[in-house]
Amino acid sequence: MSLESSVEDAFNIRDYIMDNVFDDNRPFDIVDTAIISLFSSIASKAEAISILNKNKKISEIGLILRPFLEQYLYLEFILEKNTNKRAQAYFYNQRYGSLKKYKSYIKNAKDEKTKKEIEEKLNNTFYAKSLSGRKTIEEDFEYFKEKYINTFPDPSKSEQRKNWFNVELNGIYKFTDLVEYLGEEDLYWGLYNPMTYDTHGLSAPSDIYIEKKNDQTFVNVGSIDSKSTHVLVQSLLNEIILNVLKYYGLLNNKKLQGIILKIKINANSRVNGK
Repeated sequence: MSLESSVEDAFNIRDYIMDNVFDDNRPFDIVDTAIISLFSSIASKAEAISILNKNKKISEIGLILRPFLEQYLYLEFILEKNTNKRAQAYFYNQRYGSLKKYKSYIKNAKDEKTKKEIEEKLNNTFYAKSLSGRKTIEEDFEYFKEKYINTFPDPSKSEQRKNWFNVELNGIYKFTDLVEYLGEEDLYWGLYNPMTYDTHGLSAPSDIYIEKKNDQTFVNVGSIDSKSTHVLVQSLLNEIILNVLKYYGLLNNKKLQGIILKIKINANSRVNGK
């Protein structure tokens, strides 16, 4: 079973969930938006890693691997327990954060004409189609800011809501706290942390060594172990697939048993218990 096959399974399962789980009695809500959007993004990043690996673009994998691991940990945390509260905190934080960036750009952009055009386009297109009643970026920003703040037990303590995953006030103040809480230290220190250099464009010198291919040609080769990374990404994707299926009560679904059995057979120890 290849990573490419696991990616296809992930997208098929996502589509099955969207087509078969939700109806008038079980509407698609904010919690589902958080879970499905994260799941889709994880699968898309795994697909990109597979394509890069297949085309031997090894040095670029690190740029995608780091956000892949972040989203994997986020979804692992959301699905572990208290899913509604955690998913809502994630969703509201993401919307609030993205709107904050829009506001910052509009405020600081030096080209007044471009700034005005972007603001008007956003207000006249997105908000014209919105059923929420909110008509501007500012209104949307204030709405999601309030929603995010109120997911916390004590909205008055701003220092406690710096990161959404501290929504239960359980001492998970920073990303490394989340890693420790989930027991993923090996994943963090062995793979995530070293990818910092790739993310910030500092890895070029360390990613290269020179291999003499013939008398005239020297080849630059990325230092990342593409084979083991490929296997790990597939393992993590398989784990998330099973966790999502479990959340939606589909592990025993007869129509999905072929996919589920294939994943379980090919799953390594991470899926069967870390």
